[in-house]
Amino acid sequence: MAQKISQRLRFSNHERQFIDGIIRNHMKPLSLFTAYEKKTLTQKGITRFYKKCGEYTPALLLAAIADTKAKQNKLNEKNKALKSFLKKMIFEYFYHYQPISDEPPLVTGRDLIHVFGLTPSPLFRKILDLVDDAKLTKTIENRSEALELIKDVLKNDG
Repeated sequence: MAQKISQRLRFSNHERQFIDGIIRNHMKPLSLFTAYEKKTLTQKGITRFYKKCGEYTPALLLAAIADTKAKQNKLNEKNKALKSFLKKMIFEYFYHYQPISDEPPLVTGRDLIHVFGLTPSPLFRKILDLVDDAKLTKTIENRSEALELIKDVLKNDG
């Protein structure tokens, strides 16, 4: 339905995809909050959410806040906690996740070829994603730590 309305209003493809991304992922912030309440939400889970939602993340979180505010007459402690959690997620996105994700990668496919003697394969994506996730979750912070992580992965994966 949103696609048809977007087309009728002559939105650009990018705008249509943006709206579709918000609609498709609109329940994810609530799922994160539920995990947060149960104390099962990890930094890795938050990072996965940010990566999956990408540029939609701030708008998605703001939409969730707006939804919470729309239920103002039913504002209870849980809604206040949800609103506070969502604000914290927006702050984390702009001040922690995005600056790190905008940095150049710690290692590249070239490094895998030249440092480790690997040949291009699906393993490249697995390794580069693993390093990127470790960087985003602050498990590693520099190139030497990334290279150590790769050595460990290659040693354990054979």
